[in-house]
Amino acid sequence: MKRHTAISLAVCCLLLNLIIPGTVRGIEEGVADVPRRIITSEEEAISSAAVKALRHIAEARAGIHEKNVKHAMEELRQSLTLLGIIKSSLPTEKVKDYIQVAKKHLSYEKTKEVIPDLIPIYASIDEIKDIVSVDKAGKHLSKARENLEKGNREGAKKELQLAGESLVYSEIDLPLTYTEKHVIAARKFLAKNELEKADRALKSAEDSVRFLSVDIYSPVTQAKKSLWLATKDYTAGKLAAAKRELGQARRSLEKAVKTGNDKTRAEVNELLKDMKTAEAGVEKSKERIGSDIRSLWERTKALSDHNAERVTADWQSLLVVSPVTANIIDARLHVAYAETYQITDGKPVKARSEIDKALTFIEKALPDTDNMTEAQLITIKTYLKEMKTDVDRRDMAAKVLYENIKSELRDLIKNLY
Repeated sequence: MKRHTAISLAVCCLLLNLIIPGTVRGIEEGVADVPRRIITSEEEAISSAAVKALRHIAEARAGIHEKNVKHAMEELRQSLTLLGIIKSSLPTEKVKDYIQVAKKHLSYEKTKEVIPDLIPIYASIDEIKDIVSVDKAGKHLSKARENLEKGNREGAKKELQLAGESLVYSEIDLPLTYTEKHVIAARKFLAKNELEKADRALKSAEDSVRFLSVDIYSPVTQAKKSLWLATKDYTAGKLAAAKRELGQARRSLEKAVKTGNDKTRAEVNELLKDMKTAEAGVEKSKERIGSDIRSLWERTKALSDHNAERVTADWQSLLVVSPVTANIIDARLHVAYAETYQITDGKPVKARSEIDKALTFIEKALPDTDNMTEAQLITIKTYLKEMKTDVDRRDMAAKVLYENIKSELRDLIKNLY
C-alpha cells in the first residue's frame, strides 16, 4: 500500500499532526468559530483496530476457559494481524522500512552504492523529529555512512540496526510491543497446553491493548495535540486559531487535573499556570510567546510519554511498579523538563531545578539496582551534573546530550519491564 508522508503521520494514534477543520477543508483562519477535529478518521480507525484486537484476545481467553485451544489459537492469530496493522502505521515504521531496504542492499551491493539509501532515511527522520527523539538515530546513521565509505559492511549493518532500534514512540510503541509480547507468549503456553499461564499472559495483553484503544481520548493526549496545532498556527501568524487551540488545550488539562493520578495532577497544575500566561500573551502578541507555546507542548509531550511508560510498567509488574522502574521513569520526565527550560525557554534556574529533581530520583533508584543498571545510572548522573554546571548553554551539543540522556533512560526502562 502506498503510504505518503502525510498519511503515514496522520494514521498514528497519538500523532501531533495538523488537523483539518471539522467540516470544511481549506477554511481560512478568519472563521474562528469552526472547530478543528482533534480526533481524525485515521486515528479513529486505529482505535477501532485496537478494540477489535482486544475483542479477539477476550475471545481467546473465553476459549481457554472452555478448554478450546484451537479456537483460542485462531483468535490470537487474528489479534496479532490487527496489531501488525497498527504497528505498520506508526511514524517510526517508515524510517525503519527505509533502514531495512538499506540493510537488504548491503547483502548484495557494494557498500558505496548503498550510501544513497541513507537520503530517504534522513528525510524521514526529519519528518518525525518533533514527535520522536531522533538524535541517537542520527549519530548511528553518521557512523553507518562512515562505515559504508570505508567498505566496512558489517559495521554499517550494525549501525543501521542500532539506528532503527533507537527510534521509539513511547505512547504507542511501548504498549504495542508488550501487547504483542504477551500474545506471543500465550500462544507458546497454549502449544504446551499450559492454559493457566496463557490466560495470565492474555490478561496483561488485554490491559495494554486497552490503552491503545482509549488513550487517543485522554485529556493529556488531547492537550498535547491542541498545543502542537497552536505552535503551528502561531508560527503561521494565525493568532485567533492559536488562541483557540490554547483554550482547547487548557480545557483538556483541566480535565486531566480531575482524572489523573497525583503525579499527573501536580505536573498539570504547573502547566495550567503557564497556559494562562500564554493565552494572555497571544492576545497581546507578546514577542516570545511562540517559544512559550512550544515549551508547553514539549512539557505536555514529556508528561504524555511519562504516563505511557508508567502505565506500561504497571501492566508488566501486575499493577505493582518496582521502585527502580518508577524512579527512573520519573527521572526521565524531569530530564525532559530540564531540556525544555534550558534549550527552548532559556530559563537556567528552572533547568537546574529539574536536573536536581532528576538526580534525586536516580539516587532513589540506585540502592535496589543490579550492577549493570547501577553503572548506567552512575554514568547518567555524571552527564546530568555536567549539564547542571552550564545550564546557560542552548547550542546543539547541549540538546544532543539531553537527547542521549533521555534515550539511555528509556532503554533502561524498557529493559526493566
